[in-house]
Formats: sequence, C-alpha cells, structure tokens
Amino acid sequence: MGATKRKHAERQVPAEPGDGIKALRVVDNTRKQYESTLARWARWLEKEHPSSIDQGGIVLPLTVPVCKGLLTYSSSKRNRQGVELMPQQYNSYATISGVISAIKYLYTERAQSMHGELETMFTENCAGYKRKVVQLRSSGKSRANLRCPSPDIDTWRFEHYSRLKI
Repeated sequence: MGATKRKHAERQVPAEPGDGIKALRVVDNTRKQYESTLARWARWLEKEHPSSIDQGGIVLPLTVPVCKGLLTYSSSKRNRQGVELMPQQYNSYATISGVISAIKYLYTERAQSMHGELETMFTENCAGYKRKVVQLRSSGKSRANLRCPSPDIDTWRFEHYSRLKI
C-alpha cells in the first residue's frame, strides 16, 4: 500500500468511538439545512418560474437566469411570509455561500453535473457579493457595524470577577 493510500485509510478511522456519530450528526444537520433551503426555493420557483417545478420538485438543470433570480431573492432578509424587510437589509456572505452549497447539493443528490456557465456565474456572484458586503460594512449600512465592539481583556476581567461572590 502506498503512502498516500495509508494516509487516507488512517484518516477514515475515528480517533474516538463517538467521533463517527458526531460526524454523522453534522452531515444530517447540514442535509436538513439544505433541504429547508431547497423547499423555500421550490415555493419561490412555483410563483416566479413555474416551468422549473415538477410535482413539487425542482427540475434540473437550472438555467443561469433562474439561479441569478434565486441568489437575488436570497440576498435580502425576509420575514416568515417571504416579504422583504423594510428598510432593506442584506444577508451575510455566509448565507449566500450556503445557498450556493444547497444548489450544488441538489445536483450531487440527483447525480447530475453543473455546466461550466453555472459554475462561473456562482464564482462571479460570490466575489461580487463579498465586495458588496464589505462596502455595506464600511459605509455603516450593515448590521455588523451596529453591534457593540467586543470588550478588551481588562473589561472582561473586571466584569467576570465582580460577579464572583467572595
């Protein structure tokens, strides 16, 4: 057995008995997140692009304009009914990255490959959205800047030790 094969074989063996169970739980939670995201898109697609839905499921392959619409829809924060919040608030870059991961998950689950044009659009959209988030933070329009700054270590020590009963 070669060195690389041994290295990969060693990695697959969990270090502790519970590690395998923890890993399965993480995979299960991720799958649930993706499926809830895909269900939300299915409802949106039913209204906006009915030809992309068949018996409640999303029809693959998705076109670039449909994916751009999904990403635009996902970039704004919404209430439980799907109505955009006013004043307009944008989701984080991590949320959009999760949206793209859910689309890739859908393709993987159905054993289909995405065409290059779609991959390129995702890459360009991610880069552009990351720039937009940075711009919003620097202009003060992002909620990330409205949070209180984290306390320095001396402030934390004072608050921590003042709570202790001596």
